[in-house]
Amino acid sequence: MKRYDSVIFDFDGTLVDGLDAIVECFNLAFGKFDVLPPSRDEIRKKIGLLLLDIYEDFLPPERHHQINEVIEAYRNCAHEILPVKTYLRAGALDTLVFLKNKGIKLGIATTKATDTTVKTLEHLGALEFFDAVCGIDLVKRPKPDPEQLFLALKLLGSNPGRAIMIGDTYVDVMAAKAAGIYSIALLDGYGERKLIEDACPDLKIETITELITSGLLFGETIE
Repeated sequence: MKRYDSVIFDFDGTLVDGLDAIVECFNLAFGKFDVLPPSRDEIRKKIGLLLLDIYEDFLPPERHHQINEVIEAYRNCAHEILPVKTYLRAGALDTLVFLKNKGIKLGIATTKATDTTVKTLEHLGALEFFDAVCGIDLVKRPKPDPEQLFLALKLLGSNPGRAIMIGDTYVDVMAAKAAGIYSIALLDGYGERKLIEDACPDLKIETITELITSGLLFGETIE
């Protein structure tokens, strides 16, 4: 039977729900530059992607020269607002407790800044569960490149064959596959289901608590 000793989580849409706060930060950043912000649904579909790519899509071409300024405005807002307006998703705490009690090492690989992620976890009282928090600022090539996952594995003292990656976007699946890590796609997050399925994850689950109830993980073989 194959034993996994580590789980690397995506953050937004997987463990936490900060959509309202993210939309608020987008609105404030766009408003600062007198640009009409995208809709809530448009923003939701982009969560987990790189901010540079997101703003290239959302800003009109004639404002692309201001992308870095708009991103900076968003990040300043996010650092203050997201930690206090982000909440653990249903079942996330139970899942973290279950995994920790099984002796599983837990990490996070997110396109959010490390300090904002840590600040959010502290506010939620959940930082103690994690042995590694890898934000976008710690790597040169974030997801879907595997560099972030390799860094998490190094900090966890694990290797690709002993780890699982779980996330709610196709980017998470692609990063896991590139790293040689077993990929689990969470289908009730922010990501678009078709894009996730097209990325061909090793396993699809509807809710995060299936990590507890499925009986597939941590001591039993995954088919």
